[in-house]
Amino acid sequence: MTRDDPKQVVKLVAVEDTQEAFAIKTALESEGIECQVVGDLLDASLGTLKTIPAEVWVHRADLERAQQLLQALRHRPSGEAEPTEMEDESDSKGQDLFQADTADE
Repeated sequence: MTRDDPKQVVKLVAVEDTQEAFAIKTALESEGIECQVVGDLLDASLGTLKTIPAEVWVHRADLERAQQLLQALRHRPSGEAEPTEMEDESDSKGQDLFQADTADE
């Protein structure tokens, strides 16, 4: 798989709050962007000592549009989801993130 493969999965954002990650996921999916939250189950095992952020991943083909939507979320009034950082990182194993979701359906 090449870095430019549109089906490759890339990290859109990492946030400290799992609820925030799912709020971002909901917003992206409402705009037709398939995405996956990764690391959300770690807070159950780490409890209040959680230091690993939850991440939202999208297909590379959707990355630019997802970044635009994320920026729009950042400009909403306070009290709504506000990501802490935006990254464009690839994971060669990322393809499995979306396949796991659809396998249960």
